[in-house]
Amino acid sequence: MLIPGKYVFVSYSNKDADFMKNITYVLESKKIAYWKAPEKIPAGSSYAKEIVHAIENCGIFLLVLSESSQTSIWVEKEVDCALSSGRTIIPYNIDNVALSEGFGLLERAGFRRRSSVSYIGFALYNPHI
Repeated sequence: MLIPGKYVFVSYSNKDADFMKNITYVLESKKIAYWKAPEKIPAGSSYAKEIVHAIENCGIFLLVLSESSQTSIWVEKEVDCALSSGRTIIPYNIDNVALSEGFGLLERAGFRRRSSVSYIGFALYNPHI
C-alpha cells in the first residue's frame, strides 16, 4: 500500500515502455515507492479516476519527457492535473528533446530541472527544497 505524499507518480507515454523498465528498476533498487499505469490500476476501476487520485496523493510527479510523451493526450492530462494539484514536477528527459509548445507551461510554472533518481528520493522526503 502506498502512503499518501510518499510515493512518485510516473507519467510516461506507452511508446516509452521499454525505457520505463529501466526507470522502475532503478526506483525499486533505491526502494522508492512509485505508481504508474496500468499495473497500479485495480481491475474494473475507472482508469481516469484512479490516475487523478494517484496524482493528487503523490509526493513527486516524475514526467518521463520524450517526443512521444509530448504528443500523448494522457500525459498532457496528467501534467495538467499535477499542476492544478500543486505537485512537485521533476522532468526526466530521455530523448534530450526541447519542450514542445504545449509543454512550455512547465517552464513558466518553474518546474525543477534536476532529474537523477537520487534527487527524486531526496525530494520525496524533503518536499520543501
